[in-house]
Amino acid sequence: INHETYNMDYIAIDNVYFDLNPKYDGEGKQIKDYGHSWIYVYVPDEVMSRVKQYFYTGTGWSPSDEGLADDRNAELVSIPAKIYPAPNPEPSFWTRDVEDRANLSFTRVGSVQSVAKDADYQKIHRGIGVFAMSADVPGRENRKPTPDYEDAQLMFTLISARTFGPAVAVAPVVYAPRLRSPAS
Repeated sequence: INHETYNMDYIAIDNVYFDLNPKYDGEGKQIKDYGHSWIYVYVPDEVMSRVKQYFYTGTGWSPSDEGLADDRNAELVSIPAKIYPAPNPEPSFWTRDVEDRANLSFTRVGSVQSVAKDADYQKIHRGIGVFAMSADVPGRENRKPTPDYEDAQLMFTLISARTFGPAVAVAPVVYAPRLRSPAS
């Protein structure tokens, strides 16, 4: 707040989708930072609404929607999740052990960055995300920011991704989704 970022707490969210597909800019060039310093994570709309409400209740600051894409058709919100590159501890990517159906156990495959480079994992994966949450309120010169005038931008840093495997029926969230009209 007032040009400083405040780290708040860790949060685990289940039923999220990690998009490890490469991303391209408007000219068809691959975005180099994607999969290295950030990825899109799709969060159920209802869960994101609760997170924002808890934040507001706890701080008095209204969270902004800056950087979020809301796909009402899929009931998902896309958040750009930061991932720290080395030498910081890189976030782990875990997959469910399918051999042991009786217990819910996971095996670490590698860092999110290393897995995002592997063509076998360049898909959308469903799972549980552990994030560090922080908030930023830019403020203005010579005036301390107040909850009455400024919104807080929520930021999520991915700490760990525990996945159940690829999600076959989920498409990437887009900024201007349209409902498809039924064939006539």
